[in-house]
Amino acid sequence: MNPFLSEFETPYGVPPFDLIRFEHFKPAFAAGFAQQVGEYEDIEDNPEEPTFENTMVALERSGATLNRVARVFYNLLGTDTTEDMSELAKEVGAQIAAHRNRLYLSQKMYRRVDVLHKNPDPKWDSEQLRLIAEIHRKFVRAGVQLEDDQRKRLSDIDEEIATLSSQYRENLLSESNESTILITDIEDLEGVPKSMIEAAAELANKAGHSNTWLFKANRTTLYPFLTYAKSRTHRKSLYAAYLNRARRGNEQDNAGIAQEIATLRVEKANILGFSNYASYILLDSMAKEPQKVLGFLDQIWEAALASAKKDASLLQNKMNRNGVEGELKPWDWWHYAEQVRTEQFDFREEEVKPYFSTDLVLKGAMSVASKLFKIQFKERTDLPTYHTEVRTFEVLTEESSNVIGILYIDYYARASKRGGAWMSSYQVQSTMNGPTIPVVINVCNFPPPTQDSPSLLSSGEVKTLFHELGHALHGLLSSVRYPSLSGTSVVRDYVEFPSQLMENWGRDPQVVPSYAVHYETKETIPSHLLEKMAAASNFNQGFVTTEYLAASYLDLAWHLQEGPSKTADEIEQEVIERIGLIPEIAFRYRSTYFSHIFAGGYSSYYYCYIWAAVLEKDAYALFEEKGLFDESTAAKLLEHVYSRGNTKDPMGEYRLFRGSEPSVEALIEKRGLRTE
Repeated sequence: MNPFLSEFETPYGVPPFDLIRFEHFKPAFAAGFAQQVGEYEDIEDNPEEPTFENTMVALERSGATLNRVARVFYNLLGTDTTEDMSELAKEVGAQIAAHRNRLYLSQKMYRRVDVLHKNPDPKWDSEQLRLIAEIHRKFVRAGVQLEDDQRKRLSDIDEEIATLSSQYRENLLSESNESTILITDIEDLEGVPKSMIEAAAELANKAGHSNTWLFKANRTTLYPFLTYAKSRTHRKSLYAAYLNRARRGNEQDNAGIAQEIATLRVEKANILGFSNYASYILLDSMAKEPQKVLGFLDQIWEAALASAKKDASLLQNKMNRNGVEGELKPWDWWHYAEQVRTEQFDFREEEVKPYFSTDLVLKGAMSVASKLFKIQFKERTDLPTYHTEVRTFEVLTEESSNVIGILYIDYYARASKRGGAWMSSYQVQSTMNGPTIPVVINVCNFPPPTQDSPSLLSSGEVKTLFHELGHALHGLLSSVRYPSLSGTSVVRDYVEFPSQLMENWGRDPQVVPSYAVHYETKETIPSHLLEKMAAASNFNQGFVTTEYLAASYLDLAWHLQEGPSKTADEIEQEVIERIGLIPEIAFRYRSTYFSHIFAGGYSSYYYCYIWAAVLEKDAYALFEEKGLFDESTAAKLLEHVYSRGNTKDPMGEYRLFRGSEPSVEALIEKRGLRTE
């Protein structure tokens, strides 16, 4: 029996992972596509005049089987992929693109939606009007008003891009697992934390290497290795392995794929009446147009670059004082930044890491959410999961103990998991067919426990945990009627605001002691260490902001092209020269491992994190003024941000919460980017 072909008979509708097998996916996708096409045809061929119920609600109710299988498949593709799943993803990706166009390029369906859009019923409420406006916009933006041959070409382009994106993703996962350095002499590990050495020994042993240490070129390993390893040679080797992933001229090289995708996107934009893809994409954003985004980035770039140059001079001086000749290189930055930070603030990242065990940080983050939103988390050990490391929680109201959502957590890095961290949904909240609770998941790549210690997080990983829980809360606290307007279904440059806002509580000195307890001594983090953390918090922000902004400019450079795409090397060099990126700093993501824009839905949108940072700095200032857990402010945050979904204009809702527009100046000040 294929479990996807009927409603899940599990508590709360969670996926029955214990019953799901790989062989279920392909027939379930086929059945799901066929079922929804039949539902589309029923709507299109309905002889009655279009009504909200027989058109909009019918569309919202369609695709139940496809939703079930797609949500499970794509979550597992990110967490526990196999060669078979990667191959199926390429096939299914093109089918999903074609299926989407079956709807949004259907003139019969569009005519029904258009009638409702042009003739609103005075009895419709704001959410009904919003649903019609959003669905109508998707039809128009997809190209439904174009000629037949143009619609056919758009459909072909989308299928080609879907296939290429799947290949890009598969190549990067393979390269991330294969890009390693093997160290054979223990003396070359001087300075590397004990926990990293133990993990590298375990990894080498699993790979068949005894008495050696294997380090993967991923961000989880890279940054601490660059920070602490005294061997400049090995720092350079690991950095080069990271920088050249999917760019080695082999079968997993993504440079050509990125170029193909960009060229196809230009063609798509041209067919739809735009000179470049960024202009087409950003029309749906809060920013609306590329020039506004570039102007926004430019406001921050000058301050960030000036701060980075000042820091580079400090690091160069420190390196030379240590007896190392020559110029500071990118693989030196983290190493000497840690030393300068230690000198200036008497603070070392390794001092605080023993206080940040993953379990306690999670409890702390959940405690923040509980205080803000009057909810509680109750762990379940009897719900089905897809991996032994996955944990599940009920989310309940504080007063009535009603279950309002289910949270899955999959935190530890493993070879089958793609890099990064993310939140996604197995089921979205809605009330259209009666109460349907959200089932969401947080996935991260934190260091797993070792034989001698629990999973311990860096301060950056603590930030990631709070960030992803913020995304989860955006889905869990949703309170809307229609599924397509639920939770995180908002524009890209707003969706990061609720998640980034949560980060602020995670680093607030009033909150940190609630979860920062030494895993061995059980001592709460001492006040003097908190003070040093706070004093050092803005150190190196010039570097962090500069490498991020450089990647944002790179994203836009790919998508502001107006003809056949240039090569990855050409585009990257042009961006470096245009913005004046200093050689000591590289793009946070280079073109061949920039999954956000070539395989992750963030094309032209990578700027959204710092756009959202302007909102979250401004929003948190209100809590700092009123009280970190002020009930009235938290209630407004829930009403206008976390529960609202896409039922209203996000900036309008932000103003109702905050009472004013945010300012870029606040972000520059908060990050300490002033150099005067």
